[in-house]
Amino acid sequence: RGSAAAHRGEETVAVDHRGSIEVASGAHLRLTGRLRGSLHVEYGAVAEIFGRHQGSLHVERGSHVQIHGRQQGSIHVDEGGLVEVAATGRCQGSLHVDGRFLNGGVRGGTVEGRGTVEDVEGGRVKPPDEISADGTHIYRWSG
Repeated sequence: RGSAAAHRGEETVAVDHRGSIEVASGAHLRLTGRLRGSLHVEYGAVAEIFGRHQGSLHVERGSHVQIHGRQQGSIHVDEGGLVEVAATGRCQGSLHVDGRFLNGGVRGGTVEGRGTVEDVEGGRVKPPDEISADGTHIYRWSG
């Protein structure tokens, strides 16, 4: 709670954690609880989100993130990084993709970058519920 944590080896976070988490190179993190803070996945690491992540997600080259739960916040995928969203996954926030982002769930937010964003079988894009006078996209998510 309230601190940065570096994870090495194989580990499950099943609690409500406040603060940033860094997944070290070669490590495997499984998030089944809630993380309120940034998540940084280093080269060669793997992270699986089954719970809820509320914060930014940075995926380095050579790392892999699977989202089965909820990602609420911006996602940055470096060249050579991979994010896969399962059918049960939901991504709410902007995407900056220089690597690969494969969406089999639901995503909503702006997209930029030189990489690949694919909505694969069953994947869909949630359109904004409203666009304000200044051009801001407003999304309303239930649940």
